[in-house]
Amino acid sequence: MSRVGSSSPRKRQRTEASLDSVASLADATHHERHWYDDGSIVLHVEDVVFRVHYSSMLSLPRPVEAEELDGCPVVHLQSDHSRDWTELLDAVYDTLTYFETLSRADLDQKFPAVTGLLRVSTKYCVVPLRLKCLSILSGHFIASPTYASVGPLPSYAQACEIVKLARETNSPTLLPFALLTIASEPDYSLIYSTDLPPESMFSFLKTYKCPKPWNGYCTSTPEAYFQKYLADPERLIFSERGLCEACKAAVKASLKSGRQKIWERLPGIFHLGADWSELQRVQECGSTR
Repeated sequence: MSRVGSSSPRKRQRTEASLDSVASLADATHHERHWYDDGSIVLHVEDVVFRVHYSSMLSLPRPVEAEELDGCPVVHLQSDHSRDWTELLDAVYDTLTYFETLSRADLDQKFPAVTGLLRVSTKYCVVPLRLKCLSILSGHFIASPTYASVGPLPSYAQACEIVKLARETNSPTLLPFALLTIASEPDYSLIYSTDLPPESMFSFLKTYKCPKPWNGYCTSTPEAYFQKYLADPERLIFSERGLCEACKAAVKASLKSGRQKIWERLPGIFHLGADWSELQRVQECGSTR
């Protein structure tokens, strides 16, 4: 990367605020990949500047004043992160390679990239990239009315990040699985210590209470099974002793059916909406221009 200071910004008008932006721009660094000599616009994000080719794909704000750098108009994106813009430009300039690389990565590897790209592609209405991000994340945070097994489960920290991101980017179909992951955390102190907003936290702290507990049985036994479930959520937990093969199959089918019915109710359980269809309709409003 190279320093910008060698080419001073040119402005027609200068105010006290704009002088601060000039100083900041002069200290910024050219991005190592996304500084194109034939670029037509300069994006100033944190302490990095990108010189790129203007595209109608991006709904960028217009410069407040006629500020230029190397003959290109400058847009200051003050509330954004340069790492998110790096992901966006990587995806725009080489979409095929970018998403092929993500598809081969595990969740821990791809999580920072995909979440950053979803954030910035939503903000600037890059709908094709937003939809790709939602598709990738829904493979780890089930986002459909039909329950399906996933690979390695997301971590508690990843689930918390998805809750915040889903609300920020109008992606409510990601919320039920993320909230269920958080609600399944056996250490409740983690839930209370998170920086999730109250409307996210308290909705999933509401748990079922037995209306007529008998000698503690209705509290201790469910708790024991709850811990087993946390260790292996895909396992169907029941005793097969004394059951013939036909009965085993019937019990498994019943449990699978019950799981699906509960899954369909998750949006309502977490007070997100009436059903999955409503979440999808709300999400689609953020996926159109």
